[in-house]
Amino acid sequence: AVPTMSARDVACPWRRRALSSIAGVALLSPTQSGADWNNSLYTQGCSRLPRTIEIEVADPEATVTFFTKALGMVAQPTAAGTAVAFGPTELGRPAGFYPGVSSFDEDGGHCAIVVRGGPGTNPGNGVAYVQFAMGFIRASLLLRYGGTITEAYGNVNVVAPGGLPLRLLVGDEVKDRCMYVALRAKDVPASANFLQRELGMQRLAYPRARLPTRVESPFDPNPPRGSAFLAYCPDSLGLLLIPSAQNRFTGNYATPDLGDVYRGITVAAPPDDPLFGAASPPAPVTLAD
Repeated sequence: AVPTMSARDVACPWRRRALSSIAGVALLSPTQSGADWNNSLYTQGCSRLPRTIEIEVADPEATVTFFTKALGMVAQPTAAGTAVAFGPTELGRPAGFYPGVSSFDEDGGHCAIVVRGGPGTNPGNGVAYVQFAMGFIRASLLLRYGGTITEAYGNVNVVAPGGLPLRLLVGDEVKDRCMYVALRAKDVPASANFLQRELGMQRLAYPRARLPTRVESPFDPNPPRGSAFLAYCPDSLGLLLIPSAQNRFTGNYATPDLGDVYRGITVAAPPDDPLFGAASPPAPVTLAD
């Protein structure tokens, strides 16, 4: 049930373009029990729910320390590695959470970044950045714990130890501060078409970390022209597809290099889901040329 590159892709141009051009969206599929899924407030109106971003780095301890000390995330050991998130990851609502009163940071259902040790040394250029909406940003902490700041005008672009690029905005207009993964794609329309047709994602309005303004603000800039934002439902982790670099002479777009740090995202689904459900064993969606 999970699409992979095969002989039939050669005879299907749009599918081959999508598989070849998207910057490595490896979608894994841990399922949730029927009771957990049906009773969760976070899955209402959401057919599937991204749960984790998976990365492999040579020094996982340094990466986790950066996320916890510089960004204020909470770490929790798991069988797959160390998960860091901005709040509780369980789908159930915490007993002490009161809608309209409590901070979203205290609510459940947060997406986590799972950090594990591995050969990851080449971040590539396929992942443009992972966007976080922060309550505040302290540049001194980013530098103290091994971050490399590449830009700091309104928003802050920083590379975490291990090579994962991040874009940090100051804003509280989101349920989960882990907003989306921005991926470079050689053919954005074909890649978006693939994600919609094969994986059931939706094209949604671009999410904002701050209240919108009439004039574009560097604190929450507009996405690049020609990009597309897709997610399974509002407020869940999404994917922003942005065009890869274009050759000014030929007009061709460069093929992104995913590298070996970013390993994809995991998606939770109910047991009867036709693609990710219990009847379909967990398997990666392979996107290769």
